[in-house]
Amino acid sequence: MHRTYRSVLTAIAAGCVLLAAGCGGSAPAPAGNGTGAAPAAGNEAGVAWIDKVCGSMLELSNTVRSPQVDTSSPQATFKSYSAFIGSYISGIDKAVQTTESAGPSPIAGGDAMVKGILDPLKDYRGKLEQTKGAVDKANTNDPASITAATTALQVLKSPPAFNVPSTPEVSSATSAAKNCQQLQQLSKQAPPPSGKPAGS
Repeated sequence: MHRTYRSVLTAIAAGCVLLAAGCGGSAPAPAGNGTGAAPAAGNEAGVAWIDKVCGSMLELSNTVRSPQVDTSSPQATFKSYSAFIGSYISGIDKAVQTTESAGPSPIAGGDAMVKGILDPLKDYRGKLEQTKGAVDKANTNDPASITAATTALQVLKSPPAFNVPSTPEVSSATSAAKNCQQLQQLSKQAPPPSGKPAGS
């Protein structure tokens, strides 16, 4: 049984980092001479705006990329999964609120980019709510509830499918925004599983 939980955990750890690729990973590498020159005059507002958007996604990515799951017993496993999903849901809520508070995009293509991030996130949040409900009902003395919870947890193996269009303006602002650069770096790092297998 623990072997199954560890397998799911490994997939979650690898899959959660894909969240970072949804925003930062779609933008091309900075062009130019690589000297870190300041953005062109008039583009500061766009850089500040997209930096806030990337910042909200960066915080969410850091929240979900290293799930702490205790696999010492089936009950402990489900309890820690429930706590993780709860933090995931709260993280999405905060990311959505922060992103929406940034207001309309001052650069071409920015609003479409945000829509391509937030719509899938909101949809995924609903799936997480359903998953948490199944996990919270898991009873180690009830095989049917164990099966239902384990099946529901599979949603964690497939992070939100973002659709993030880009424009030259978005790419330029992303390249100059520090949070976006950090998000791009995070998307290249696959975290190791952080559960606590029984007997290890």
